[in-house]
Amino acid sequence: MPDLPIDHPGFLAAYVALAGEPIKSKPEPRTGTIGAALRAFRASDRFLSCAESTRGVWMRFLTEMEDTWGRSMLADLETRHIRKDLARFEPHPANNRRKVWRAFCGWCVDAGHINDDPAEKVRPRATPKTDGQTPWTREDVAAFRKHWELVTAQRIAFELMHRTCASI
Repeated sequence: MPDLPIDHPGFLAAYVALAGEPIKSKPEPRTGTIGAALRAFRASDRFLSCAESTRGVWMRFLTEMEDTWGRSMLADLETRHIRKDLARFEPHPANNRRKVWRAFCGWCVDAGHINDDPAEKVRPRATPKTDGQTPWTREDVAAFRKHWELVTAQRIAFELMHRTCASI
C-alpha cells in the first residue's frame, strides 16, 4: 500500500486494486448540464477562495448535488427544484446546503451560464429556538472525571480547559 493519506486518490486506487474490483470513474458531464457547471464552479476563484474547511463541507454537498442533479440541464434548473432538494433535510442542514446553492447559482449567473438565479428566491428555513450551550454543573464535571481516568486524552484535555477557565 502506498504511504498516502487514506482519502488520497492514489491510496484509494491501490486499496480498490487489492480488493480486485475495477475502479469506476464518473463520465465527464455533458456541456450545459448542472454537472458540468458544478465541476466548473469547483475550479472557480469563487469556490477556491473559500476557507479550506468551507471547501471541505461544500465539496460533500457539491458531490451529492452532482450525483442527484448532474445530468439535468442547467437552463432547466428552477427554484422549485432547489426547494425540493432542501426539503429532504432538517432546518440547519437545509440552510447550510442553501448557502451552497446560492453560491453556485450566483456564480453561474456571473459566469454567464444562466440569466436568472433560481436560488435567489429560496428563503432560509426557520430553525427551532434553543437555550444555547448549557454550562456544565458540578455534577456533570464529577461524572466526567469519574468516567475518564486522569491518563486519558479526554481527561487531560478536559482538565486543561477547566483549569484555564475555557468554556465547556
